[in-house]
Amino acid sequence: MEAATLVEVINELVKTERSYVRKLNVLKRSYADPLRSFARAKDTAIIPPYEAKTMFGNLDSVIPANEAFLADLECMLSRNGMKDADGVGDVFLRHVGSLYSSSGIHSMAMLRLVQGTQDIRLLQTVLF
Repeated sequence: MEAATLVEVINELVKTERSYVRKLNVLKRSYADPLRSFARAKDTAIIPPYEAKTMFGNLDSVIPANEAFLADLECMLSRNGMKDADGVGDVFLRHVGSLYSSSGIHSMAMLRLVQGTQDIRLLQTVLF
């Protein structure tokens, strides 16, 4: 992959992750938290408490996992600029377990594959 293309991909990854984290927080603050709160009292419940909780099941673990991933991506970029594109792989490998387990994706085979390889071409195939 050419350096310019790699820079574009990395910038797009950070931009997309930033947007995703922002939207997750809006979802939690504007919908999940109020719905869960309303469900606790019979006079304000729109749906039963169990449904309010399960509807947004793992949102409370997805947000911190993605916030930590984004923070490390931004830190890596501010520290290295685009000189060290391999830093993205290191950041991903540090967070892959929490990102996949918090989002409900439990593919242990893929997780082992990604964590155990040093072959950047294989990682690019799996991830992109």
